[in-house]
Amino acid sequence: MENSASKLWQLYTQQPKLWEGWDHADTPIAFHDSEKAVLFGHPNPSQEFLEKEREGVKYYVANPKPVSFTANTAVDLNGTHTATVMWQERDGEEMLGLITHEAFHAFQLANTCPWGNILVVMKYPVNDPLVQALAEIEASLLCQAVSGEMGEEVIRGALDARAARQARLPEDVAAFENETELGEGLATYVEIKTAGSGSHLWQSKLNTLAKLNKNAWGADRLRFYYSGMAWALLCDRYAPGWQRGAWGTLADIVAEAVGHVPNPERPQYTSLDFAEFFARQEREAGEREKAMKKSLAQAMPGKGVRVEIITTGNPVGGGWNPNTTVTYPGAGRFHPTCLMYIFDTGAELKIETNALEKESCRHIIFERSDLNILLNGNSIRQGEGLGTLKISGADCNVYIPRARINFDGAVLTAQELAKAK
Repeated sequence: MENSASKLWQLYTQQPKLWEGWDHADTPIAFHDSEKAVLFGHPNPSQEFLEKEREGVKYYVANPKPVSFTANTAVDLNGTHTATVMWQERDGEEMLGLITHEAFHAFQLANTCPWGNILVVMKYPVNDPLVQALAEIEASLLCQAVSGEMGEEVIRGALDARAARQARLPEDVAAFENETELGEGLATYVEIKTAGSGSHLWQSKLNTLAKLNKNAWGADRLRFYYSGMAWALLCDRYAPGWQRGAWGTLADIVAEAVGHVPNPERPQYTSLDFAEFFARQEREAGEREKAMKKSLAQAMPGKGVRVEIITTGNPVGGGWNPNTTVTYPGAGRFHPTCLMYIFDTGAELKIETNALEKESCRHIIFERSDLNILLNGNSIRQGEGLGTLKISGADCNVYIPRARINFDGAVLTAQELAKAK
């Protein structure tokens, strides 16, 4: 990993300027696998890192890696915002884009960019056919606008569809949309600019934008990676110098630049049949109700111990796959693949498959038949207790420094408690 990571670091630092006011070469990058981390460009690494040098490039290695290195994201490492990138096999174009995406997150964190309150995601009306039809129309028109089709009329249509959708959303949910486009959308925009408009990476991201919201795929969060990217590309075209301003809602910047006041009452959109979009979304909403029951049965088949974790700390690390995670209104967010959180209280959990998040970062449920449950180091079969809880299985691990538990042999409920004073 060290040799390949060193080459990627050099490619990353040699890129031309990507964002006004950001010298990307000053943002540290840490590559990590399940055990080891390799760190480049950090001015003052924490003590677990040992300095090394290869072909004139200085870097640092930690084995074991810091506990906060759990995903593709950005973290505060010894006072410096640092990108963390999971080591995996990708082609060079995709890997360089991923590195730059996470590095831009570090820049955003250092410059107080709005991020989108993840606790709001459970409130997103993914099964509202009108909301989803309008979102799909906005995405379709954005694809046309970015490709240069039909001029500014498609942009006005996208702005109107967006206004109509956001008029139906609670204020905090609309703010979540706008801020997630800033947090993740701008990082995706910077990511594709590493490869350029003729690249496979650029085109694949635009193709993904066109697929989103069909059957509500990505409707509650992933979509904003791509809509934010598209609005930023339109900012480039219509609002030169926009990067020098404060972090503002991207669609608003475009609306001002093209001189359009969005109209939420507009019934039709250029080249698209609203009635057709709405009718399909109505059908798909019913199909998702059936899918929800199947997914919940997959998460909790009733054949093992059901574990309910209720946490109180704030997440400081972790991650989950936005490509596979599905929100079911009223039921929670289903994670068919890995869900991981690390909290500032010291609590940690990792569930590799089939977990249900009843409340974002707060209430997680999973079921397993192979669990080893320890309270204060002792096995427990049932009863109540207080102390350090450890749960392990073939594909899951939970650690809570201080928890109150209740276990009847079939259901284990663990409520995290504050540290004793």
